[in-house]
Amino acid sequence: MTNIESHIIKECNKIQTDFHFEPLKITFSFSKGPMLSYPWINLDGLIAFAVGESIFKGDWRSYLSERLVCFWDYLPVPFSRKTFKEGSDFIYHCSISRFTNHSLDSIQFHKFFCEEGIPYLNNKKRKFMIVGGEYKLNKKLYPLINSEECVFYCNGDKDAIFKLCKKLLGIGKRVSSGNGIIKEFRIESIEKDFSLIHPKIGINRPIPLELFDELSVNPTSFANLAYKPPNWMKSNHTLCTVPGGFI
Repeated sequence: MTNIESHIIKECNKIQTDFHFEPLKITFSFSKGPMLSYPWINLDGLIAFAVGESIFKGDWRSYLSERLVCFWDYLPVPFSRKTFKEGSDFIYHCSISRFTNHSLDSIQFHKFFCEEGIPYLNNKKRKFMIVGGEYKLNKKLYPLINSEECVFYCNGDKDAIFKLCKKLLGIGKRVSSGNGIIKEFRIESIEKDFSLIHPKIGINRPIPLELFDELSVNPTSFANLAYKPPNWMKSNHTLCTVPGGFI
């Protein structure tokens, strides 16, 4: 653990949390559907990122750029936790994204080199490689969800989640393009917690193998999936159920 990570953990531990957990349904509305680089969006990763940003402000981006990992479990994320491995690990009680319209499309972005600006450079460099490196010309194709609404389920603190959701500009990739920008959202209290298992959809998030028996899960397919944030970290990937509705 680095000195920076120790500092982050100390700051997280200073925060007094008195969460009141209850079953919730969160609905986001968009003007244009989001772009995804993965079949679904993990609510725990989305909210954990917002928690870190609200605590550390401008320093948060620098912490992420250094790819620090030890402090994520200490962030005061307002979801209840389901522990396993004799209490040494956990998953959050929150679902993956459920879009009301599953039709898929794609959108392509092109990166060009602005050679018209070369005469205005303040340095002597006048030659740039455009077949490789940072100035390489390219085009990228992103999957696009043609949906104007997305639903998540969780067991969490309604007031804390509302404050964090207000800070979210959008979800998905390349929000600056206008795709996935949140037009409005609403958080509803519901009777039962559907964050792990939904009566119609089935398994509602990746669930590690160790929790199958306890939750009476009968999965039909498995994959090596992220089960908690940060979702890019390899050690947070393990054999899990594939959520219902996905192959």
